[in-house]
Amino acid sequence: MSQKETAAPKPTKASGKTLKPSKPSKPSTVDCDKDHTVTAKDDKNVQGVLVVKSCHASRFARKPSRCNHVGDKLGALLKSRLDKAGIKGQYPVNIVKTAGDKTQTEFHYTIPCDKSQHQTVIQSLKDSCKEKDFIDTVTAENQPDEDDSSSESDEE
Repeated sequence: MSQKETAAPKPTKASGKTLKPSKPSKPSTVDCDKDHTVTAKDDKNVQGVLVVKSCHASRFARKPSRCNHVGDKLGALLKSRLDKAGIKGQYPVNIVKTAGDKTQTEFHYTIPCDKSQHQTVIQSLKDSCKEKDFIDTVTAENQPDEDDSSSESDEE
């Protein structure tokens, strides 16, 4: 009974294959150049839409903590890039809604950000999206929960 790995998925795992005895979902993918748009919403915010393939939207809709983990990971990668660029401050990624179906999920998010930082933040987000660590987090959050019987059925 050492299979007590149902707690929080560890983003350090290369894939979710060893985490769950139930069949794992295949790794999520994102084409950061085509499927990630980031624009200035107004002088104080940027907004983005990230489309992730092989990602069940309903799992994220049912369990907001999954969105929080994805947003937190993107925010952490963004912060480390901005720190290197000499830009200090807090730039939390707030996932405001998800859309999609069983094949893909759209993550809609906003980030408070002063107009003077828009270009740097937008470029850093584009780069952060490409990090393996980010995709690994999305893949981990997309795995079916063992305690969530509704994710095992393929009904809408």
